[in-house]
Amino acid sequence: MGKKIVLILACLSVLISSSTAFASDIDIYIYGERVNFEDQETFIDEENRTQVPVRFVSESLGADVDWLEEEQLVKIEKEDTFLELTVGEAEYKKDGQSKEMDTSPVITDKGRTVVPLRFVSEGLGSKVEWAGNINTVFIGNIEDWEVPEYPANVHPVMGNYWEDYEIDKKYIEELGHKDTTLREPNEGADLVASMFFDSRTEGGRQDAARIINRRVQDMDKVNEMIDFVKYTEDPSIEKEFECDNYLITISSGLFYIWEK
Repeated sequence: MGKKIVLILACLSVLISSSTAFASDIDIYIYGERVNFEDQETFIDEENRTQVPVRFVSESLGADVDWLEEEQLVKIEKEDTFLELTVGEAEYKKDGQSKEMDTSPVITDKGRTVVPLRFVSEGLGSKVEWAGNINTVFIGNIEDWEVPEYPANVHPVMGNYWEDYEIDKKYIEELGHKDTTLREPNEGADLVASMFFDSRTEGGRQDAARIINRRVQDMDKVNEMIDFVKYTEDPSIEKEFECDNYLITISSGLFYIWEK
C-alpha cells in the first residue's frame, strides 16, 4: 500500500509540474526594448498563454496598477482605459464591461501575481506579435518603438517581411543619414532586406550594421562584414557571408540579405 501511495503521489507531481511550463527562453520586447523579469520568470500556462508579472508589464506600458488583497483583484489604469482582473477567474472587465479570457491570472509560489500577457497588453491598446521561430513576443505599435543607439542593442526581426521592413525604415528615418536608402523586400525571391549605404562614413556603416544585426543577432559576424567594406580598396568586390538562417552578400555601399 505504501509503495502505491508513493507512486500515485509521484504521478500527480509530474502532472502538476507539466501543467505549468516555465519558459525562461521566451524573450519579451516592449517598444523595441528587451524586458528582464528579475524575480519572477514568465511561463506558459496550461491554456498555452504567456503569463507575466502584472505590475512590471503594466507599468512598462505606461499604466498604473492597484492590488486589492481581500478581493484578489488587480486594477490597471492607463489614461481613459480601466482593466479589472481577478485571480483564478476568466471573466474580467474593461471600462466596466465584462469580457472573457480563455485563461486567468494566478498567484505563483513566489507570491507574485501574474496575468495573461496578450489580454492585458491589447486591453491597454498595444499591439502584440508572437514570433514563434525565435520564441519572442513583441509588444507596442511600431511608431512607439525606440531606435537603439548601438547596433548591438537592436531587437531581432519578427519574421514578417513587411512589418520588419517598416521597422527597418523607422530606424533609418530616425537616424537621418541621407546617403542610406532602404529597399523593399521581395518575399517571392526570399530577399528579406537590401540597402544602399555610404561605406566611407561611420553613420553609413552603422546603418548597415543595425539592419544586418536585426537578422543575424551576432555582432562579431556583423563587424566582420563591416570591416570588409571599410577596408576593401576595390568597391566592385563583393563577398558572401553565411549565417544560420541567412545568406548575406555585401559590397562597398550595398548589401542583400537572403533567407535560406
